[in-house]
Amino acid sequence: MTATSAQAPSRVAQSRSGLLTVVEVVLLANAVPAFVVLGLFPGKTADLFVWTVKPEASAHLLAAMYGNAAILAALALARRSWPDVRVAFLVFTFFSLAATIATFFFLDPFLAHPRYFFVYWLANYLFLCVVTPFVFIREELSSGGRLPIDQPLTAAARAAGAVATIGCVASGLAMLIGPDFIADRWPWTLTPLVARIIGVWLTALGLAFLWALGDGDARRNRPIFVQGLPTAALVGLVPLLHRGDLETGTGRYALFGLLVGGLAAAGVVGVAHR
Repeated sequence: MTATSAQAPSRVAQSRSGLLTVVEVVLLANAVPAFVVLGLFPGKTADLFVWTVKPEASAHLLAAMYGNAAILAALALARRSWPDVRVAFLVFTFFSLAATIATFFFLDPFLAHPRYFFVYWLANYLFLCVVTPFVFIREELSSGGRLPIDQPLTAAARAAGAVATIGCVASGLAMLIGPDFIADRWPWTLTPLVARIIGVWLTALGLAFLWALGDGDARRNRPIFVQGLPTAALVGLVPLLHRGDLETGTGRYALFGLLVGGLAAAGVVGVAHR
């Protein structure tokens, strides 16, 4: 009786860990090739990506999104327990659900490319759309909830996290409203599909920062802070690399600056407070 009871939790833990790993590996397998294609060949999306992305600045912004996904997946893979990875899985869960839904509202750009591109995209996102929420709910019910604070967030971390939350959520919601709304608030023109996909990503990051502030533990939520610095660099480089795509008007950079500044501040705090 005692031996059986002792073995059961071990089997449950191994099963949970295995499913976590599968999701993280699928995310990496999806994110890394997309990051390479969009980052190195932004002008060749008509041939190499699942839809044609215009202008090239938008292709590089999508590369930043996939780079961020790869960073978060790698950080999650390096951590063992559910409480230490759940802030990253909040991003994965929200994004996989919302991005899959957005796909069905903007099918034309996908269908203009060879069908196997769209099948690849949809297979990945449908898998993540189903499995990631299941993993999140199951693990949270088993090992999550309101946990004791081991290492409290510092005042600097809370301030940086709040700015990052505002920058991500404000930018994300503005893009989700649509290209017409964001037209005078972003450095370059965004198409409807790019605006919605990037809007989903930034909103997911903002919710994860908000989660971290509510949870209050620095060690558990370190992944969402650490990713801020490389993500800020990837996003911040876009206008520098694609000056020809930029529109005039200083007001276009307020939201962009808030986003990049908030991510960078959170990243500095995450790296400094080990």
